[in-house]
Amino acid sequence: MSRAFYLLRLHDVHGVSGEGIVADGIQHEQEWCFDFPDGRLSFAPGWCELAWRGTLPSTSLWRSVDVLMGVHGHHGATVLVWKDQPGG
Repeated sequence: MSRAFYLLRLHDVHGVSGEGIVADGIQHEQEWCFDFPDGRLSFAPGWCELAWRGTLPSTSLWRSVDVLMGVHGHHGATVLVWKDQPGG
């Protein structure tokens, strides 16, 4: 099972992504691994995919929602909204 969410930017701290819905994401409950020639990248349950909207789109992987928001939350300037919640 996976849960969908989006990032709602209330204030654009850096003046890059704008305000409003700036990214879409999915949090996965299963483990995921990728083997490299010199090692393995492993994500425990709860890892996330994040796809940025806008003129500079990109996609990234995060070990957890907490880690993602630690980087992109900007101390409350951006909030994560679960799509399966009322109003989401």
